[in-house]
Amino acid sequence: MQFGIPGLGNTIPTPADFEGTGKADIAVYLPSMASFAIIPSNGQPARFAQFGIAGAGQSIPAPADYYGTGQADIAVYLAAQGAFAVQDPTGKTPGEVVPFGMPGSATRSPFRGTTTARARPSSPSTSPAWGRSSTTRRSATRT
Repeated sequence: MQFGIPGLGNTIPTPADFEGTGKADIAVYLPSMASFAIIPSNGQPARFAQFGIAGAGQSIPAPADYYGTGQADIAVYLAAQGAFAVQDPTGKTPGEVVPFGMPGSATRSPFRGTTTARARPSSPSTSPAWGRSSTTRRSATRT
């Protein structure tokens, strides 16, 4: 199945459970259009969700269940602003922008893992600005 725009960097895979079915949906982020393209696993028609800033490296897809609703929310990391933008899944508000990391170019990826409703990491995280894990690694010693 062909899905997305051919060419390096034109399509970023972003599978997540956008429908809350317990199964990952086939999804991609199209940077040139600042849009998510989603094929739900429940058989519903494919849909587009425009979100983010168009252009290579402007928005890095970061879907996760930020609001605790049991389904992945549309979200991106805005590298130039050093902030996450999360779409409100209910549609009652425009969503929120949460500062995180240092503003700059898209040289680091946002963290992946468990998050809270305010888009802050609650498990080992990686700073988008520095790319370092907050967990401490210990070396093993032989006896």
